[in-house]
Amino acid sequence: MEKGTNDFGFYYFGKDIKINGNFYTASPERIYIGDSGIIAESVELSVSENWCNIKNDINLKINDNFFFNSRVKIEAANYVEIGRYVTVGPEAFISDLCHEYKLPQLPVKLQGFINVNENKVIIKDGAWIGAGAKVIGNLTVGYGAVIGTNAVVTKDIPDHSVAVGVPARVIKIFDYSKGTWVNVKDNSKLLRKVLISRGIFKGYDFDLIEKKEKGLSAFTDVPEIINERIDKIVIVLIKINKVIKSIINLLLEEKYDDSKLCLIDLTSNLDTIQKSIKNILEDQDLEFLKESFITLNKNLNLIINMYENKTYNNAIELFQNSLLITIDNLSIQLSKCKK
Repeated sequence: MEKGTNDFGFYYFGKDIKINGNFYTASPERIYIGDSGIIAESVELSVSENWCNIKNDINLKINDNFFFNSRVKIEAANYVEIGRYVTVGPEAFISDLCHEYKLPQLPVKLQGFINVNENKVIIKDGAWIGAGAKVIGNLTVGYGAVIGTNAVVTKDIPDHSVAVGVPARVIKIFDYSKGTWVNVKDNSKLLRKVLISRGIFKGYDFDLIEKKEKGLSAFTDVPEIINERIDKIVIVLIKINKVIKSIINLLLEEKYDDSKLCLIDLTSNLDTIQKSIKNILEDQDLEFLKESFITLNKNLNLIINMYENKTYNNAIELFQNSLLITIDNLSIQLSKCKK
């Protein structure tokens, strides 16, 4: 794109930019700002006059549909790029400059910066940088990644993950192959496993994004997405069905302790299953699912009481005449929702 002209003297200053309050900048001629963004009170966007890599025409590039909350500061020397639909929370700080400190004979102030003409900070489309977070150095924050409040990021953060703390560590990551979020807090082995096996993010569907921006449901008139999500829920229900049948078989074989362990496991995991289904559905409002899970919870609690009273035959009857029927009805109702 040819260099644009604008009242602020930026390399390019996009259309439909809303500036709410004071706005500070340095070396704007080396800054590219895309279309349709919001700049809140006391935001500062700057390129270092003393340290910038003059070989680059643009040292700070901000793509379309961004939102910078109050007192955000972004500075660049070599190259910083903010992707599309990135949200940056209040008082966050983003910079490709890292102070050198290794020479004890000199004050840090006089030692300059590390890899000043090589460092790049890339924040990919859809990411969210939380309030007070710091993103500093030579790194990439992945697509749709969430950086928690006051986190300090100094290394790459994977696509669609949640990173918190000082230094920032990934605690959740999305498994594309399973369509669910995985808790990997304090479990680096599981994190590596998910990263290897989860597949690759294929990019955002900007037709859906456009619908969201117009206030429409992102899944209106997109039957293949609805159907895919319903199929995932049906798979979950099939697994619950199998667990219930295995419990019934154990009861019939009078293996009460084994069946009780399976029952406890099912009960304790039901909340997680419900949350997983909620994540799969996102903004789809299927009220009968909520009601059915209330019924499941209620009946499971009754069965636990039956175990305590050792009325196992009553438990078998409730499993067969209520829980299995509820699961089957859920699957039938979901199938009717497919388009």
